[in-house]
Amino acid sequence: MLTGPEDWERDGTTAHGCGYFVTEGGYDVRIVRTTRTLSDIKQRFPDSYREQKFGPRTGAFYELFAKRGSESCVVNLEMKTGSLQFDLANPPTRTTGHLNSCDLVTNLVNKVLPSIPEGA
Repeated sequence: MLTGPEDWERDGTTAHGCGYFVTEGGYDVRIVRTTRTLSDIKQRFPDSYREQKFGPRTGAFYELFAKRGSESCVVNLEMKTGSLQFDLANPPTRTTGHLNSCDLVTNLVNKVLPSIPEGA
């Protein structure tokens, strides 16, 4: 099920995107375009920040929701005016709950990446 669009502003950051929620089965994901840069994320989450290349772009994994532990994985993909955030929730009660949440979000980012214009 698609929700959204979702617009929000917090701590000087604005975002626009949609959530994709599965009512039965697998994981849920929210994808938003945000003005938050990877430098902002590194400064705010230095203990969990980890960069990774996704094709020509740099992405950053970090613990946005530390209380969720391994059932959550967030990665922001570098964009010209901020980043594209992929926030994946994969509770153990779901059919995908036995799969690694960061592997799932990495796979999703790699599927979305070809549709992002080079200059975006």
